[in-house]
Amino acid sequence: MAQAAQQRSFSTAVFSAMTRPRKLDIEAMLLAEAGVLDEQQAPFATEDELDNPVDSLLANQFAAPLFEDAVPFDLASLGLKPPPAKPVEDIGELRDRVFEMKRVIDDQKHTIDDLLDRLKDK
Repeated sequence: MAQAAQQRSFSTAVFSAMTRPRKLDIEAMLLAEAGVLDEQQAPFATEDELDNPVDSLLANQFAAPLFEDAVPFDLASLGLKPPPAKPVEDIGELRDRVFEMKRVIDDQKHTIDDLLDRLKDK
């Protein structure tokens, strides 16, 4: 069940990466966590992207460019885009969200390390 949820999360991240107006990177994630808005007063990342930082960054930096090369049309031109994130107004909430992102990244790193160890053993 957890694996299916992770696959859905990554699929959502890839779709979001392919339909967003600009690519997501670490700088955009940090700006979004800080509640900074872009020139159109939109957040730099969605709540889902902030909740799943590793999936979101992998999707934006690697998976989406691969799919975009294979797909002959631009999904954003179809009007498909992710919902905007809400800016953070409380610095304590921001600190808690950053710590939570770090915990999620650490957990995902451990999972990746475990999977790599399993591959080495085979």
